[in-house]
Amino acid sequence: MIPPTDPRDIHCISVPTPYLVGPVNCYLLDGPSPVLVDCGPATEAAESALRAGLAAHGVRPSDIDTIVLTHHHADHAGGLGWLRRESAALVVGHPFNDLWLRGNSDDLNRQSEFYAWLYRYCDSPVPPASHLLERATDAAAETGYSTLDRPLVEGDSVELGTGLWQVFETPGHAGTSISLVRSDGVALVGDTLLQRISSNAFAEPPYPGETKRHRSLLAYRRSLNRLAALDVSLVLPGHGPSFSDHAPLIARRLRNQEERSQRLLAGIDEGHVTVLALTYLLFPGLAENQLFLGLSEVIGHLDILEEAGVARHGGEAPARYVRS
Repeated sequence: MIPPTDPRDIHCISVPTPYLVGPVNCYLLDGPSPVLVDCGPATEAAESALRAGLAAHGVRPSDIDTIVLTHHHADHAGGLGWLRRESAALVVGHPFNDLWLRGNSDDLNRQSEFYAWLYRYCDSPVPPASHLLERATDAAAETGYSTLDRPLVEGDSVELGTGLWQVFETPGHAGTSISLVRSDGVALVGDTLLQRISSNAFAEPPYPGETKRHRSLLAYRRSLNRLAALDVSLVLPGHGPSFSDHAPLIARRLRNQEERSQRLLAGIDEGHVTVLALTYLLFPGLAENQLFLGLSEVIGHLDILEEAGVARHGGEAPARYVRS
């Protein structure tokens, strides 16, 4: 199959990250007012790569009119620090970005308390408070961020570059995730859909309007189904190459999720009844620094089983799962 051709007015700038996922894609949208979609992490290597990528297209940081955040994660939002020092660009994205990026002490305490509860829920040792705070502040570190200049929510239309883009809320990988679709079918989706790897649906605290833990994977499945139904001709993702034929890829991802959920249901029958035990069943030899990713994955699949009515849990410190 011939790889799809990216639009001439959208330039992908590959920026290195210190994370296992590898480089992040930042997109420069041509037009009378240059637009940057995502801005890489807060590292010297990332800043150098982004500066060089902008310069290759004749754009200085001070020329950028708008910075769009597809979501709040540090590899996509960390570069706001140096960019905001050098430009007067407006920052736009989902309003929930504020909860993660403004560094408000109440937000940080709430997030840190949630992660401490989450580890107890999973029957996992609770990391030191400093590690919990590090997770809560990771995306906010050195961004110089206060609040969004303009929120983007479901149903909005926004002029960016040379076109009009429709905004779709696509939570799951992050509760802040949005996707933008142009009239020609080009879609900027952040990490909601990647061609080569499946995106993790990270466990997150309740968002405004929620009273319990955010069910990230259930939200993610709804977002994937919505994205599959959209008239999209080309996907510009947050990592990896651009691609077309997004609907068959989404169908495969949903099937894989269901198969993994069934493996966990069998694990419950085998006597693995806590999230931690099921995590090591699914990911034998999981490295300690990847434990949160594994716990998030397993919790999400257990949510699928509970929603289907085939499993249930009791207790919270830890939670124990049984077949319904």
